[in-house]
Amino acid sequence: MQSSGASFVTFALAQRPMIAIIDLYNRCLAPLLEEESQQYDIILKCTITATIPLIQQFQRFQPDRAILVTRDVDAIRRSLRQKEYRDDMGTMEQKVGVYTLLLLHHMDWFDEVISYERFVKKNHPLVTTISEVTGFTEDHSRWARDNRGVSWGIGNLKSQGDTRT
Repeated sequence: MQSSGASFVTFALAQRPMIAIIDLYNRCLAPLLEEESQQYDIILKCTITATIPLIQQFQRFQPDRAILVTRDVDAIRRSLRQKEYRDDMGTMEQKVGVYTLLLLHHMDWFDEVISYERFVKKNHPLVTTISEVTGFTEDHSRWARDNRGVSWGIGNLKSQGDTRT
């Protein structure tokens, strides 16, 4: 959905070597990338429109997994009202209708659902999970700040300028 935050979520998910199409133009069908998909992981974000059915995008791109990025509908409307493309490929309300239908059937059509509001939240669950897995705590962060720029030696050997024992 335009103004859903899906481009940002796609960009964030594409932070490793892969082919990433962050924002497929809303008048286009997904490209055929059969040969490329044999060599690379590919992430593609397509936009919900009232004129191109999502099933056509799925048939063209043939994703291994489909992710729906959700956002509060009122936030989408507020954002779209300010955009000149709000009625491109269907009126704003037609696109919201398609989006509502996708929300109703998300269990049937999508493997994952990501809430934009939760994704951009400061204390996102993903960050907590990474922290828990690595054992990295605020104490580690404080130690790193306090010892930034310190040269370390072995035993009584120290680098120049280090007066610590």
